[in-house]
Amino acid sequence: MVAGKALIKEPEYTCVDILQLPLMSLGFSMTFVAALGFIGDVECWRPTWRLILYLLTMFILLLVLAAMVVLIYFITNNDFHGWLPYNWDSIRACLLNSTHMCSELNHTYHDFFINARLTSVQYGCCMPPAECGFTYVNPTYWLINPNKTGSAASKDCLQWSNDQSQLCFHCDSCKAGLLDDLTKEWRRVDLALFIILVVLICLYVVGFCCAFRKSKASDEEDKKKMKVHLPKSQPQTKDQEK
Repeated sequence: MVAGKALIKEPEYTCVDILQLPLMSLGFSMTFVAALGFIGDVECWRPTWRLILYLLTMFILLLVLAAMVVLIYFITNNDFHGWLPYNWDSIRACLLNSTHMCSELNHTYHDFFINARLTSVQYGCCMPPAECGFTYVNPTYWLINPNKTGSAASKDCLQWSNDQSQLCFHCDSCKAGLLDDLTKEWRRVDLALFIILVVLICLYVVGFCCAFRKSKASDEEDKKKMKVHLPKSQPQTKDQEK
């Protein structure tokens, strides 16, 4: 759940929401099952089928978490190339309408803009590429010089607009900036999930051994109590034998 919340702390990440809901759902499920496991441990796992059901459910959730770690690793190492191009129009519309990442630059940086700490998506979507050679007025307004358009970024230079509802959201640099930010953030989340997975597997193995040992000891104790409460056979008298 914490990892899912980490992905929605920045507004631009809410526009790429394919990971947040699965992570939060998985986190809630594991927390719920763990709480049931605590209750079962207090009751010494009686009857035994509760223990088997708990261990099986937790094992399946661990497999889902492991699959998610592998999936995120695969996606981030392929730069979303198999998925993002088909969803770029809706993501771009979300960035334009649902975030204030560009407008906030004008409030934060009025005159002094050198060495500003911006995200890659802000660099790519809110201002023209440096190769265009435009003259700075404010972070989202630049004087266009038609005689200075870098060849490498000529397409993005032509796409740039001082219209605050357009800016460089149609530029390739905007898509590249979003990919760069998502890759960095998802890799951090993936590393955290991998560490969590290793810890949970260790706890699962320890809990597996302890739960079965406790369940077995509880069954043996019940058997001893049953033997103690069984009525002892009385010796027959001579009259009874007759």
